[in-house]
Amino acid sequence: RAPRVGDLIAEEEVEPNGYLGTYYSAELETTYTAQLDEGKLVLHHLRHGSLALSPVIKDVFSSDRW
Repeated sequence: RAPRVGDLIAEEEVEPNGYLGTYYSAELETTYTAQLDEGKLVLHHLRHGSLALSPVIKDVFSSDRW
């Protein structure tokens, strides 16, 4: 189901340290690294560079690029 307005969360409600680490996608055969950059959660990819993540709902993030 699509997120409802009541489901949306503010960036301040997310503890980014819980998402830090390296993630591997077998389907895409690639690795992503989640790190903090100036207090923001950022996803790094070898070929695609970095993108800042913004929380949408619990455990779901968006960015301005993907």
